[in-house]
Amino acid sequence: MDPEIKLLDLAPSQLAKHTLIDLPGSKSESNRAIVLQYLAGGPLTDLTYLSSARDTTRMQELVGHNGPVWDVGDAGTTCRFLTAMLAITGKTGTITGSARMLQRPIALLVKALQDLGADIEYIGMEGFLPLRLNGFAQNGTKSIDIPANISSQYISALMLVAPLLEDGLEINLLGPLTSKPYLELTMGLMRKWGALVTFDNQAFVTSKGEFCQTIRVEAGVYRPISHRIEADWSSASYWYCMVALAPSPDLEVVMPGLHLPSTQGDAQIATIMTEFGVETLAKPEGLTIKKIAGWQPKGLPILINCSDIPDMAQTFAVMAPMLGQKLILGGLHTLRIKETDRIAALEAELPKIGAVMQELDHDRFLVIGAPAIDPSTPVISTYHDHRMALAFAPVAQLRNIQIEDPAVVNKSYPAFWEHVRQYGLAVSPL
Repeated sequence: MDPEIKLLDLAPSQLAKHTLIDLPGSKSESNRAIVLQYLAGGPLTDLTYLSSARDTTRMQELVGHNGPVWDVGDAGTTCRFLTAMLAITGKTGTITGSARMLQRPIALLVKALQDLGADIEYIGMEGFLPLRLNGFAQNGTKSIDIPANISSQYISALMLVAPLLEDGLEINLLGPLTSKPYLELTMGLMRKWGALVTFDNQAFVTSKGEFCQTIRVEAGVYRPISHRIEADWSSASYWYCMVALAPSPDLEVVMPGLHLPSTQGDAQIATIMTEFGVETLAKPEGLTIKKIAGWQPKGLPILINCSDIPDMAQTFAVMAPMLGQKLILGGLHTLRIKETDRIAALEAELPKIGAVMQELDHDRFLVIGAPAIDPSTPVISTYHDHRMALAFAPVAQLRNIQIEDPAVVNKSYPAFWEHVRQYGLAVSPL
């Protein structure tokens, strides 16, 4: 999508009965694979079906860059992984990013890297980018403690570089664990590149009364491999939403390149969406999704814990009220420090499509349809957040909507609007 287009009009139209969607490669898997292949000394050309997302292209540009400045833009995963990789490999220079990235916390990762021997300084506000890297000296630290409920990207960043430490590393995760599937994805890929890594599921209580689980990574050397990236389940989630909201009962969407079971945590969407009337079928063309005949919304709210799938919260929050299904979302504690404050963004934008999001307690929100719907065309603000645009787009099957800053999808799914046209919706730049 051309960044010059500031507003996109989406309207109901004649939908295709059968649509094949060529999803991008997994952004999460791609960014991890790029770091692993670089640390192994192998060519990135041996990684196929890499994501076309802006975050991934930024990672490719920066991973072999020698500084003195690394600008990660708005790429959160790139920022966390690159910070750990540059610090532990002894690079010197400055890491910076977009205005929003300079507002996203990084203190826990920096503290862990400093404990391991990295010389890192804050140039501006403590706890945030930009950072100055002044080199690295092994200091014999073999174990670090870190809260388990932080973004899994911090923990994955430490895991990816841990084999480079002379004694490896034990990462003690304190408290309830967030986004475990992303850590399992990291472990699985590290093993493919030759690392010895284990996750001790036998949790224990520390002397301070803290619940603790441990990830152990042995010292070693990564070896380069050839690797094909799986299609992106996060991107697939928006097509599940499309099918759920489709006015036609018999259309289907086919997505080649997806696998079940999958190492991506967001593959849970295939199971969760049966609650919202969408089934997943394995066919020779690829995984196929279609409506479940006779599905009706339930009288009681459906409860979804998003702790392991935080990127899907917006998808569910938009879809459920459009289906007339009450919804309770939990596990949203990381959403306020994403590309935007996603909770505040949903609270502001859902009323535009006739829905409201109400806080029940510190980590649970009720999403329901509102009694009155504004008949005028709603203009959805995206807050520099790709997932706001992606999550609201399926509503256009039911009513005309407009999306501000539509090019924001380039961060994760650049071909999305073209795929929406292919599906049959009317897409018009304004």
